[in-house]
Amino acid sequence: MKSRTIRKGLSTQKTESAAAQPMVEQLSMEQAGAPMILRAKVPGLSLNAWLQENQEMVTQLVNDKGGVLFRGFAVDTPEKFKQVVDGLSLNALNYTMRSSPRYEVGDKVYHSTTHPADQMINMHTESSYARNWPMKAIFCCITPAAEQGETPVADT
Repeated sequence: MKSRTIRKGLSTQKTESAAAQPMVEQLSMEQAGAPMILRAKVPGLSLNAWLQENQEMVTQLVNDKGGVLFRGFAVDTPEKFKQVVDGLSLNALNYTMRSSPRYEVGDKVYHSTTHPADQMINMHTESSYARNWPMKAIFCCITPAAEQGETPVADT
């Protein structure tokens, strides 16, 4: 079962799990270089469990679109986020040779840069100065900002 509609610049397509249940909806930004958005349609859906059945599709989307944004999944603790990272076999790196203040909130899971709210962090290439840098970056928002919270991503 697939459906496609256009709504506010987004293309919508339902995807199905191996059990043929429409659990996730694809929202594609109608602009080049934008990531694919995958939104859970089932409250409390485990991203880690869903990825186990759909990892090949997600890998293809990352390769085709450059990134995937997951919305509405039950990833509400650093431990659940780490399970997702491990489930994707991303081989998380230790944050060494630190150039900005961050603190660890779980095993190889770090808080975003601690920076004054009235100052901007310019675009940069993550850990480009290090001997080992990440091939993929994965972010998770546990507590959204009250206002103006964002994580812009650019392809270098």
